Amino acid sequence: MNSAKSILIVEDEPLIADDIAGTLTEKGYGIMGPVDNADEASALLSKSKPSLVLLDIQIKGNRDGVQFASEVRTKHKLPFIFITSFLRPRHIRPRQSHRATGLHLKTI
Repeated sequence: MNSAKSILIVEDEPLIADDIAGTLTEKGYGIMGPVDNADEASALLSKSKPSLVLLDIQIKGNRDGVQFASEVRTKHKLPFIFITSFLRPRHIRPRQSHRATGLHLKTI
C-alpha cells in the first residue's frame, strides 16, 4: 500500500466506516482498516504508516479515541482528524488539547 496516500479509519459504526472507506477509495486513497478499537488500530500502525488517521472519539475497547490520539501523535507521529456525531464542548475540547489536525462532524 502506498502510505503517502493511505488513511487509517478508526470507527465503531460499520455503516459509517464503510461509507467513509468507499468515498475515500473513490477519491484514490488507500484504506487501512476500518477498525473499531484502539488495540487493532495500534497493531496496524506498527506494521504500516498511513498519511492520516480518521479517529472516532467514541470507539470500542478499553481506550476511547481521545486516549488513542495521544499514541497516534506521540508514538507514531501521525496527523489525525477526530470524527464525531456530537457537537458539544466536551467533544470539541479534545481536538484542541490533543492537537488534532481537524474535527469532522458525522452526518446521518
